[in-house]
Amino acid sequence: PATQFEYIVDVDPKPLKSGLFGWHRNLQRKWGFKGGDTPPMDHPDLVRSVVQSSCPLDGKKHVMIEWQSFPSGLEEDRRKYRVLRQREWLSMTPREIAADEEALRHPANMTAFVEAYSPYAEIRFVVLNRPFLETIASNPDWDESLIGHSNIIRGFLLILRNFLDVHHIDGVDGRRLWSMVCVERIMAKFY
Repeated sequence: PATQFEYIVDVDPKPLKSGLFGWHRNLQRKWGFKGGDTPPMDHPDLVRSVVQSSCPLDGKKHVMIEWQSFPSGLEEDRRKYRVLRQREWLSMTPREIAADEEALRHPANMTAFVEAYSPYAEIRFVVLNRPFLETIASNPDWDESLIGHSNIIRGFLLILRNFLDVHHIDGVDGRRLWSMVCVERIMAKFY
């Protein structure tokens, strides 16, 4: 929305990635978290540190764009997620994946994120709707086969759908929490 404030847009928000996914552990050490364990995503001190680092009180609006896919990475991914992609998902149905506790927290638990961060920041989601077959075909070697990859993607689509169905409106300001953008329409218009 139009305001009298200057907007600062961060397309690679390292503090937010550290808070959501457990990446950039050097930031966590800087914030006082010692040892090898990453604090829980909704740890109050971690949330405050992420917000203070991301949104300094400088009279400007700070916009962070996080682009991480659901699901993310492979088992051998060098990035350290709190919850890694699980081999067990290969033998599960999409509904079983959508009910799996580990899947609900990979790469980040969106409900816990909204609950922990909304008192400090305005949160909005932009859901990119990609053509399903193109999505599966974009990583044909993942999850051992196209069928395995398709089942896992469908499981995560159910997780996303369940989240979106419950979280229509921001509980703090009463505005819509998410918008959907169809990638096909963008591609058709600009390519």
